[in-house]
Amino acid sequence: WRAPRPAYWRAPTENDLGCGFAWSSSVWSAAESWQRCCERKILREGEEAVGIRYVYTSPAMPELRTEVVYTVDSSGCLTVQVCYHGQRGRPQLPLLGLRFATPVPVETVEWLGLSGETYPDRKRGGAFGWHREPPHIPPYLVPQECGCHMDTRSAILRLAGSQRLVLDMEKQPLAFSAIPYTPWQLEQAAHREELPEPVRTVVTLCGAMRGVGGIDSWMSDVEPAYHVSAEEDIAFSFRILLD
Repeated sequence: WRAPRPAYWRAPTENDLGCGFAWSSSVWSAAESWQRCCERKILREGEEAVGIRYVYTSPAMPELRTEVVYTVDSSGCLTVQVCYHGQRGRPQLPLLGLRFATPVPVETVEWLGLSGETYPDRKRGGAFGWHREPPHIPPYLVPQECGCHMDTRSAILRLAGSQRLVLDMEKQPLAFSAIPYTPWQLEQAAHREELPEPVRTVVTLCGAMRGVGGIDSWMSDVEPAYHVSAEEDIAFSFRILLD
């Protein structure tokens, strides 16, 4: 498994490119690509639970500070808390989440949330319930951000054999995706056939996700209600269970 790290970037959509958002917020791509852990601290250590905090920053944004706290209890349940600290003057965020990659492709993904691909401003057609599919990307002519499931309350990653990883959203539903590629692989491919054969599954859980727009043929900015401000603090949490 590749260690989870804060996620700030998504592969630009047609609208992100058309309205100039990908350009104006491109620093978030560098911030995620070149982040590092600058602090580690044990917060709790005992028989009932152990907690440790990691703090991430980036040379692309020196004052960036995002905390990830892991707390594991005696039952083996791992609670993950993510807290991004906002600052005035920062460009809007594409998303704020936690991202990790599995060592081999996940066979199937099940989730309790909205069906299909949904975003904050494109989710009225989603039906709430349990859904299942193999990790994949839609057959878009040009690869871009995809695979988001809004209002997710639980997700199950079924691995080879009988193993499965369960993600439970602790306090509030989250945006969730599990696809075969990183954002940078998607944005570097001009056509679908340029993408490599999948060797992993990239899992992203988001406490905040920008809308996709599409008001007038992918040239207008997303409605203000679906922007993600980088000037405000953002926090979310979820739990991990490994069967």
